[in-house]
Amino acid sequence: MTLDLISNKQIKEFYSQYDMAYGDVFLTGLGFGILSSWLASKPNVNSVTILEISEDIVRAFLDSNNISEKIKIIVGDASTYKDNNHYDCLFLDHYETQNDFWVFRDAKRVASNIPNHDVFWAWSMEEKMLNNFYKYESFNIEDILSKDETYINSIYSNFKNNVLGIKTMPELNYDTLMQYFRAYYDRIEYV
Repeated sequence: MTLDLISNKQIKEFYSQYDMAYGDVFLTGLGFGILSSWLASKPNVNSVTILEISEDIVRAFLDSNNISEKIKIIVGDASTYKDNNHYDCLFLDHYETQNDFWVFRDAKRVASNIPNHDVFWAWSMEEKMLNNFYKYESFNIEDILSKDETYINSIYSNFKNNVLGIKTMPELNYDTLMQYFRAYYDRIEYV
């Protein structure tokens, strides 16, 4: 876990999940608690259930923070945990250094182990989507941000339907995708 307090890069990378969040949210990975606390502050989020593998991280978070009453923490492994409760949003944020193919396989497993959810997303989907589209060759984010609607929509459609194949990934339009790319890659247009 890293946190850049000057650029707030990690917080910007969570923007897509914050934007999508509503109702009852299930989140894997606590980390510093930034995303879970941000989600709990959103008025249309009723609850945030967090699955964290490390009891030490949970203890440090609870000892160092006043947590929202909306937050519930469960200690467990996201790769094996099963839950049949209904969640409006299932967000994964437990990946660190695993390669993308491992992440894709694990994301499918987690989504099937927590099957009663309406919206699925994971931290770094923006980056993983572009990496996959460009076949893991380097790409210039400025070039991506200049692409037209058809091009961007094809990247997302291919990733959603052919790479991940998780049916609960949201329908996203061009403007929303571009907003998520700009936030994730710290290309937000400040006014």
